[in-house]
Amino acid sequence: MKDDRSERRSQNIVSIQQHLAMILPEFNAKYPNCNIPDPDQLGDGICNTTSPYNSILCGFDGGDCVDDVDEYRCKYQDPDPNGIIELLGNEKCNAVNNNRDCGWDGKDCLEFNAKYPVCGGKYKDIDPEHVGDGKCDNFGGYNSLECGNDGSDCSIFNQ
Repeated sequence: MKDDRSERRSQNIVSIQQHLAMILPEFNAKYPNCNIPDPDQLGDGICNTTSPYNSILCGFDGGDCVDDVDEYRCKYQDPDPNGIIELLGNEKCNAVNNNRDCGWDGKDCLEFNAKYPVCGGKYKDIDPEHVGDGKCDNFGGYNSLECGNDGSDCSIFNQ
């Protein structure tokens, strides 16, 4: 009886390890600075309001804690009324909508913000699509520590 429980426990551990080996590479690519005990809880449809799940580093629980976009607040936000509703959720992180009122561009900017949590806030003119695009943009804050030296595009330039 004791051997059966021990064998089942070993099988469960192997199963969990296989599952983690499958999901961790994708998880680490999306949220490299998110240190949580259970990656399966990110993006599961339930907002985990506790830290660190509901943080910029973890994509606000993989998007589960991002409020629905209030189009009026997005378009006419203070202090810069400039949200572009047509760009929300187009699978491209648009800097103009990368804020809470616009739902982090309809969730398109969650991965960018998780990788570079200070970049967009410090450098408002950064186009997230240019960070890590293979070309070193050595101007306007791109080649800064906050923006990961242009998503590592400027690594050779900075040597």
